[in-house]
Amino acid sequence: FSTGAWTLRRASGPVPAERGGAAMVFDPVRQKVLMFGGRAASGYNYEDLWEWDPTTGEWTERTGSGKHPSARAQHAMLYQKSTNKILLFGGGRSTTGEDGIRMSASIGDTWELESATATWTASTPTTSPSARHDFGLAWDSTNNKAVLFGGLQVDVSDTTGVQKQDTWEWDPSAQT
Repeated sequence: FSTGAWTLRRASGPVPAERGGAAMVFDPVRQKVLMFGGRAASGYNYEDLWEWDPTTGEWTERTGSGKHPSARAQHAMLYQKSTNKILLFGGGRSTTGEDGIRMSASIGDTWELESATATWTASTPTTSPSARHDFGLAWDSTNNKAVLFGGLQVDVSDTTGVQKQDTWEWDPSAQT
């Protein structure tokens, strides 16, 4: 930050496939960057978890045991300081059409990741935002809650979808 310049980092080992719409988050406890999902230029949706080490510049694919979020793009992840877990919400599945890549369906599920073990846990709150992708998600460290705003909800493939302008809070300690 002191120089105001970008630095290209090249890994010597394996790297994730090219993609757009992936979500990334920094885990300050482990000092690693985690990336999940995204979409290939072909419209293929990824469901892989990768970890980048800023010290070495190397990528490692993380495969935990058990269930994990389905393939998606344009979702969001954040680090929950109060629980030391990663939150993932929403996103969408894409398809390719005559005019390029489109979202065929928005997703509205909530997952938490224990980054040290790459273990995902699905959360099923009684009330949650509608399915959506391409929304804003930030951590409110004063109230220890995630705040979500807006997005686009697509329920039927090849439709423009519905713009959202609602605000939601996620309390990781209460799972609500």
